[in-house]
Amino acid sequence: MLYETKPSPVPHRLYTSDPASDGLRGIEFGGWRIERQVKPISDSETIESYEKRFGIPIPEMIFGDNYLKVYHLATGLELTWKAWDALALVQNDMSAGKWLKVAYADEWANYSSDALHHASTTVKKYDWTYSTTYAGTVVNPPCGEFEPSTDRIDYEKLKQKEPILFFEDIVLYEDELADNGVSLLNVKVRVMPSGFFVLQRFLMRVDGVVFRLFDTRVYHEFGTSHVIRECFANECSYNEVVRVRTIYIYILI
Repeated sequence: MLYETKPSPVPHRLYTSDPASDGLRGIEFGGWRIERQVKPISDSETIESYEKRFGIPIPEMIFGDNYLKVYHLATGLELTWKAWDALALVQNDMSAGKWLKVAYADEWANYSSDALHHASTTVKKYDWTYSTTYAGTVVNPPCGEFEPSTDRIDYEKLKQKEPILFFEDIVLYEDELADNGVSLLNVKVRVMPSGFFVLQRFLMRVDGVVFRLFDTRVYHEFGTSHVIRECFANECSYNEVVRVRTIYIYILI
């Protein structure tokens, strides 16, 4: 591991893997160690193994070795975000669930009976949008899991201008849903002199049908004794989003 001490704007220590191709990079500051690993798409052998375990096809682009880890040096509390943990929460039996049809699904009614029979026998029995309510993995919690609280993240404080000591954007998985939209799970982290903020976001769009957004936001202010985690779920129809879209034009002459 290669370490580098940065004296300004506040003293902190950065580190990277040696060799750098291992994809590890992190920071030690405020009693925390925060690191990410970024590597290429998982190999076919690993993908096949997890397909058997989960009982579903794996997304087109799966970065199974990527992760974000937030570790508290004093207590051993560890928060991690990993693709495989997130995919474990994707429903693999949707036979009695609510289905999403692609925008052109109604056209199937015009197909021949043979085509309809083929469609009925090849229908996907899993959540093909790869929607997940994953909020991160808690390892070695010194005081148990997260508990309901009236505390909220201070977004006004996050809006204040501060030096960014460390920033990363890690993609965990992505799929284009057979050219019918996109499903993307990523996690971002930024470390400031006052604290750190993590945003994990699952974004799904099925063209002509629906938008879905699941956010997990984690914040800690250095010097305090707690970590706040907020989870949000939002969904609306495709037409609702298109309807509120505003287009501006600037006239030069």
